[in-house]
Amino acid sequence: MVCWASCLSPTYVVHFYPDRAKTANNKFDAAMTIDQLYDKVIMDHINNARNYRAMPDADRKAEAVSTLCGDSVTVYVKLDGDRIRDVAFQCASCAISMASASIMTEAIKGKRQAEAAALMHAVTDRIMQKAADPDASFSADQSAIFEALRAFPTRKTCATVAWHALAAALEGGRSTVAVEQ
Repeated sequence: MVCWASCLSPTYVVHFYPDRAKTANNKFDAAMTIDQLYDKVIMDHINNARNYRAMPDADRKAEAVSTLCGDSVTVYVKLDGDRIRDVAFQCASCAISMASASIMTEAIKGKRQAEAAALMHAVTDRIMQKAADPDASFSADQSAIFEALRAFPTRKTCATVAWHALAAALEGGRSTVAVEQ
């Protein structure tokens, strides 16, 4: 498992996000900023990523790569008719990408392909702040990602990479897609 969490070291956060790292006394507190980004839910998905494994017998497999940061997520899907029987992922990415992939695999396992595709559109629309389906409902874990991205909008693409890999895997035609947002 590769995770580039070091890219959000306190020094990095203070250097690139100085307005987000200030305390009430106008002093820098990078640990506060890290806590904003990595709440308990997200940290749980980073430290205990669900479904992180290769799946040699997958019916579908696709990789998505962010052209902005280089995050790479491969999604494996095992189908039972139209239903997603099993799903897994592997990544070389930042922690937000990994947490989003972990959350995604839990959310789509057991769903029909059309349901998973609809959820993918709802989640990516919400992350990218596009007009989302008003009837869409999200899990507490998905909401944790949305909340973290409110403070760090530059990380939106990171959170969508796995979902783009899922879309490509469900389409079955493309094995690698570029994510440009």
